[in-house]
Amino acid sequence: MAGKIPAPVARVNPRHDCGCRRPAPLLPCPPTNEAGLDAMGHELTLLEMMKTGWVELSILFVLSIFSVTIILERLHTLRKVRLDAGQFISNVLKMIEPREIAEAVAYCDRFRQPLARVVRAILLTAGERADKERVMLHTLRVELRQLEAYVPVLATVAGIAPFIGLFGTVVGIIRVFRDMYARSGGGMDVVAGGVAEALITTAAGLIVAVPAVVGYNYCMIRIKRLAEDIELYAYHVIETDLER
Repeated sequence: MAGKIPAPVARVNPRHDCGCRRPAPLLPCPPTNEAGLDAMGHELTLLEMMKTGWVELSILFVLSIFSVTIILERLHTLRKVRLDAGQFISNVLKMIEPREIAEAVAYCDRFRQPLARVVRAILLTAGERADKERVMLHTLRVELRQLEAYVPVLATVAGIAPFIGLFGTVVGIIRVFRDMYARSGGGMDVVAGGVAEALITTAAGLIVAVPAVVGYNYCMIRIKRLAEDIELYAYHVIETDLER
């Protein structure tokens, strides 16, 4: 009796690293999506994401240093120009009425605030109303220019910081598609990891821009209100000086 033909034994493929079984020929395992890892197997830490856009982040860091320094310096300057304007003008007018101009000028010399300098210039100017107003406006412009020093830099930082961050994001996304092409395609893991790395420059740009905008608006509003107050008090001094 002829021997039985043995039944074919099913071939069991060895397990892949990912735990799956695939028919021969063996195919490479798909990339795993472990928590905290991108498609390349790199851990998506903040430091790793910052390394991809270090050029843009370095520029933004320098801009943030400039911005914070200017904001603190201007706040200190605006705090020094504070003056009890009502009390100051009241004392000056008491000296003007009895024609004690020299005493009023000496009193103004004791202060370094813009209001005192404007009033001093008015008292030292002889002539009609037009002459005093012209000197008042000129002195006021000089004082305001000093107060506004470096403030436009804040507007520049607020304007360019988001675009620098956006530029870094665009470059990062271009890098993502280049890596996908080099690896002959890729799934959401490749895209998500690359975009997460690219968007950090946009976030950094906004972080730098927001304080610069706030600082610029605050300084300009304070300077504008100060200029209006000085102008009102200065006209009052001119009226009193002309009536004496």
